[in-house]
Amino acid sequence: MYITASGYWGVNWQKAIDRFTELYAIAPGYRDTGRRLIEAYVNYGDQYVKQQDYCPAEQIYNSALKFGANPISKPSRRMRIKSV
Repeated sequence: MYITASGYWGVNWQKAIDRFTELYAIAPGYRDTGRRLIEAYVNYGDQYVKQQDYCPAEQIYNSALKFGANPISKPSRRMRIKSV
């Protein structure tokens, strides 16, 4: 499952999220599954921000928060969001 999820990395964020979510439900401590799941959410949200489509981005970032992440904690991301 991890390899399948990783195969979608950077190619299809939604599918990466789906696969890492399945793996996380079964084995949340496996390798870096939690971190990668959060990063997939953030990268997927960033795609929408780049398109200036903020409503779906907000929902996706909120999904990342369920796992304890702060998607706008990086200064570069905050600057990019404020400048748009």
